[in-house]
Amino acid sequence: MHYATSLFHFSPIVYIAIAFYLAIAYFLLRKWLFFFLEDKEMSDSQRSISRVILFIATIFWPIIVPIAYIELLNLHMKYKKEIDVLIGQTDGISTDEEI
Repeated sequence: MHYATSLFHFSPIVYIAIAFYLAIAYFLLRKWLFFFLEDKEMSDSQRSISRVILFIATIFWPIIVPIAYIELLNLHMKYKKEIDVLIGQTDGISTDEEI
């Protein structure tokens, strides 16, 4: 009987890690689901595949997010000149609020 009660007794750090994992997974699922629902150009087959990928990515976010970030950095390095030009163009545009 004592073994059964100690089976689910973990260190507080484990509970904190689980809570952190679930909180980030919830946040990412909300954000990714928003983008998923906003895309009106997907066919039914693309939607069903995307739905599966969405839930797999949410479960494995500790792997997916760093890989996506590395891809984003590579994309930024590849198109750095174009990005700098676009940023420079937007800095020169004045709005009515600035005047």
